[in-house]
Amino acid sequence: MILPSAKLLFGFLLHRSAVQGHMPWMKLRDDEMAIDLFFGEGPIPDPELITALDSVDELDFIHFAGTTEKFPIHVTDSGKMHGHLPEESEESAWPDYDFQRPATVAGFLDYGEFGEGTKLHYSFTTQAYSKDHTYAVADWAVFFTNFDWVEKLYGNSEHTHSPLFATMKNFGGPPYELAVNGIPGMTSIQGCLYDVAENGEVAEMGCTEQEVKDYDGNSMVIKIDTVEQKELCAGQHYYFRARTRDNYDPEEDIAISSYATGSVVWDSTGKDCSSYVRSS
Repeated sequence: MILPSAKLLFGFLLHRSAVQGHMPWMKLRDDEMAIDLFFGEGPIPDPELITALDSVDELDFIHFAGTTEKFPIHVTDSGKMHGHLPEESEESAWPDYDFQRPATVAGFLDYGEFGEGTKLHYSFTTQAYSKDHTYAVADWAVFFTNFDWVEKLYGNSEHTHSPLFATMKNFGGPPYELAVNGIPGMTSIQGCLYDVAENGEVAEMGCTEQEVKDYDGNSMVIKIDTVEQKELCAGQHYYFRARTRDNYDPEEDIAISSYATGSVVWDSTGKDCSSYVRSS
């Protein structure tokens, strides 16, 4: 009896359903000074799968001003990758490290082939809006929908196109909005939103498949329709995923399926949920 390889198994799981696939997820810690990166089925860590991220030993920190810098991450005893964000720049009037202004943390994993003629790409982000929520609209419109940093950081590779990345608008809705940089040639893209209850259960709040016609290379917004009208909780972490599959890469002569995951803390204008225990 021949057992399937781990990559073939992951490929099967990923195409089985939207949330049941195993992939990387990243979360900003509550103290806003560090991140946790993990591999799991949906946004639930599976410590036994952290070895899938063995090749990822640093992440990119994208400042509000457009500058970027790398910082190291390491595996912890809990089966997660952990890293401390860059420290305050002495010459900065708006230090990013404690998120007086917005910032994004990003990473990428070329997982390789998981089926004949198909390759799997993962990207993962976490983001922080300005501490003053009155900047939220500008943060979204000016910073989080601008993906110029993707080409700068990830464009010089063996791939024809830069990887897919996604960010999320942390106020307003429904519908809720993701921004993506997109992949040339894609004909559809899916956006999904997830809530993780305190008991660890994952609730898929909504998934929307959006047709794409004549993608022009600019960032685009995916609007996610939720299953039920639900006001999101202020200060709560929410997870999201964008996906576009089987886009042909002529450089490698292979189809690439791209999954972009991320998380965001909901704006203070959201629902006050401090008085009760959330459940799925």
